[in-house]
Amino acid sequence: MGSWCGWENVALRFAGALCLVVVVICGPGSASAADGEGPQDASAQTADVSFVNDVVPIFSRYGCNAGSCHGAARGKDGFGLSLFGFDPAGDHETLVRELPGRRVDLSLPEQSLLLAKAAGQVTHTGGKLLDPSSSHYQQLLRWISEGAQFDGATAVKVASVNIWPTSAVLVGHGQSLDLNVSASYVDQSERDVGSLATFTSSNPSVAAVSPNGAVTAIGAGEAFVTARFEAHTVGLPVIVHLDDQPVDWPDDLDESNYIDAAIHAKLRRLRLVPSQICTDAEFLRRVMIDLAGALPTTEQLRAFVADDDLDKRAKLIDQLIDGPAFVRIWTLKWADLLRIRTTNKSSAKATWKFSRWLKTQFESNVPFEEILTQLVTAVGSDLENPASSFLRDVPNHKKVAEDVAQVFLGMRLQCAQCHNHPFDRWTMDDYYGFVAFFDQPRRKRGADPREWVIFTPGGRTVHPVTRKNVQPKYLGGEAPVVKGDDRRQVLAEWLTSPENPYVARNLANRIWAHFFAT
Repeated sequence: MGSWCGWENVALRFAGALCLVVVVICGPGSASAADGEGPQDASAQTADVSFVNDVVPIFSRYGCNAGSCHGAARGKDGFGLSLFGFDPAGDHETLVRELPGRRVDLSLPEQSLLLAKAAGQVTHTGGKLLDPSSSHYQQLLRWISEGAQFDGATAVKVASVNIWPTSAVLVGHGQSLDLNVSASYVDQSERDVGSLATFTSSNPSVAAVSPNGAVTAIGAGEAFVTARFEAHTVGLPVIVHLDDQPVDWPDDLDESNYIDAAIHAKLRRLRLVPSQICTDAEFLRRVMIDLAGALPTTEQLRAFVADDDLDKRAKLIDQLIDGPAFVRIWTLKWADLLRIRTTNKSSAKATWKFSRWLKTQFESNVPFEEILTQLVTAVGSDLENPASSFLRDVPNHKKVAEDVAQVFLGMRLQCAQCHNHPFDRWTMDDYYGFVAFFDQPRRKRGADPREWVIFTPGGRTVHPVTRKNVQPKYLGGEAPVVKGDDRRQVLAEWLTSPENPYVARNLANRIWAHFFAT
């Protein structure tokens, strides 16, 4: 009997492998030739559980496709997944076809190694992750029972992810709040994805968040809690007060502008009383450092303190902004951002010309959108057109795209080069769509030994996963028509358009950081 049971197991395993071969050849849900029907279109078979929208998020929810687990470059324990699920097709191939009948057993779904490992029924480095009675375990079981189908071509894509509330104030140690996370899809449908999202807190000592999205007050302060689902990340600020003591808010607090109003509103939520107006001596020192990059002289200090003009502070600000020191300090800051320096690819003359060109833009009060356009679309000699130096020292068009995104849009896209960004909305498709705007420019030596020339012979960007040419696409926007045009010119028009939400916000943040050292 023992021998027969062993052979029965072998037969069942063989039957499972045979069923998998049928699925691979005919497609999930296909009828066999013995039924008198030809193969059916797999996309016409709609499974209850979607691999893209249900199975892959479960892997992300439990960290299976994280960099510390099977999402590592070489996988873990002989099993590899794409990092954060950026390649569902590759994940399906690995699960279903790499070791047929082992990780996913179509004949005996309950005996699939995928389930046995997750439930801790066999040795698993990650330990027990799922209970067989849990909804996520049952979803995986249903997916296997339905034929372990791949729905990459038919799965409805997520348009956005929303979190509620959008901000929170917790009073008292241990007070908790349950977050609601929903996904909106391109077909206008919505779904609660709180059980599939991954939650993190920027400051767990202030506000801790559980795997199910329950925020708990720990200590006084502020934390930012985020929820990630697929390639979308949303979050909310959480303020924690340990007691409900009222704050003595001053009645005579002045507000000079709408920025003061916003700051005071935030301070009220934090229960922080704003500082009193600084003295004339303190103001002079601070404004001189911020706007001129220098300390006031003794004579300047005495004259300013002795001045009885009620508008003397505003007048001093206008005077410093119109002065040469203001131009020099902002030229220095942007020279650092644009990496204006002499390298083995640039001469001292070209570097000097680039620096002088930037200073002239600020002196002439050239609008920033014009400066941006000149830098992004530059062609020609770095000695005749100094703006072309911005592209001269960058080794490849991927690095150019990363620099433009970081300097002008305030985004770090580097992570999305190899996988979907773990902390932002950008995917590999977004990354290479943006890179495609910069695949035309090349550089070559000029007639002068000190000269480099930027020209646009044309090029292409290939997606490393699909191996297909990628068409240019705005970040978070549409794919424009660029045939016959310089792609960078099309991009510059988008960057400087009122519809672009990133450039103005980035500039505001950089200016704010300069004046408030944040």
